[in-house]
Amino acid sequence: MIRSASALKTARLRHGWSQEQAIVRFENIGRAMDVRTPARTSLRTLFSMFENERRPVPGRYQPIFRELYRCTDSELGFLPELAILPAPPNLPP
Repeated sequence: MIRSASALKTARLRHGWSQEQAIVRFENIGRAMDVRTPARTSLRTLFSMFENERRPVPGRYQPIFRELYRCTDSELGFLPELAILPAPPNLPP
C-alpha cells in the first residue's frame, strides 16, 4: 500500500520547490523571526523526518512553516499542543 505524502511535503511540492529551496527559505524566515535554526546539514535531516512524519515539528518551528508555505496549522497537519493540567485535588467523599 502506498502512503500518501505528508501535509508538509504536499505544501512544498505545491510551491514547486525542491527540499533545498524550501530549506533556504526556511532559514531566511527563521532569521527574520529571530528563531534559531540548526545548521543546514541538520536541517536537511530534520526536513526529511518532518516530511516523512518520523518526527513531529517542534512548536518553535511551526510559525516558520506557516509563513514559508502560507498555510494554517490544520493545513500543515500540526496538532494543537495539549495543555498539561494539574491533577484535581483530592475531594472528601
